[in-house]
Amino acid sequence: MPDPKSRARVQRLLSGTFRPDDLTGLFLYARDHCDGRESVAEIGHFVAHHNERDRGIVTRSTRDWFAMARFHMPRFQNQNAAFDDPQKMPFATRDYLKISFNRRGAQAIQKGTGIKGSQGFKILNDLADRLLLNDDGTWRLPSVLTHAEASLLNCVCSTMISRPAFEADGLCEDFFATLKSNSLIMKDELAQHKESLGVLVKLYAISVMHNCIVQVGDGTTTQLLARADQKANTISILAGVPDGRATLPNLTLASPMFYMDADPADHCHSELLDNPEWDFEIELNENRQLARLS
Repeated sequence: MPDPKSRARVQRLLSGTFRPDDLTGLFLYARDHCDGRESVAEIGHFVAHHNERDRGIVTRSTRDWFAMARFHMPRFQNQNAAFDDPQKMPFATRDYLKISFNRRGAQAIQKGTGIKGSQGFKILNDLADRLLLNDDGTWRLPSVLTHAEASLLNCVCSTMISRPAFEADGLCEDFFATLKSNSLIMKDELAQHKESLGVLVKLYAISVMHNCIVQVGDGTTTQLLARADQKANTISILAGVPDGRATLPNLTLASPMFYMDADPADHCHSELLDNPEWDFEIELNENRQLARLS
């Protein structure tokens, strides 16, 4: 038997009457009934623990992005600084090598090096464990590298890759599958309302992730920030990595942890469009727009 309260919330959504707390209730229910659908559980956890996150797919992706950005940041002063000196590799090198195979992708690595699948992953992780730590926190490469190690190192160090923690459409598919598996929405209902419900789910996810603090894991934190890009027609949740050098005190490399393709003019209150820096809490209001929480 479906949960009657959750079913009533779904029916109200389908009727065209939108209350933001309906999605709040549904995501809190879904996080415990999602059958391992990680994106659904993640948004449910953001609802329940908005202030700070130290686990979950967004936290893992943010930590990976920090390793990626910190490794490549020296290039902004010296084009090849990220790996030009094998005796003074950036302090993020070990973490970078351990995440770079999955970031780069098995297909791209095979194309660039000829090394297949899990073999490349193992070689990079073994190389990371063979790095030698310098007194200043930088790393030096082993004195001798195999041909495969050198080839993989050049391949993964050549590009800084940014990608979301999970796709917006994937979140919707997982959320709808959770509702269906718990008999909260019928097949014909979903077919009729899938597009409009999907927009609400994406906007709601952005509203609950905005301003959350993520623990990077080394004592560092970063604040997830929602931003609208009217030129690109996107609304995103960004994780920023600040550059700690005195020469570039205001530089921050930001990557979207989540984004939706949507016209901000249609989905954001005018106050948000007039203030690109959303240094306040936001909500998905009854008009189905992101707006300042007041």
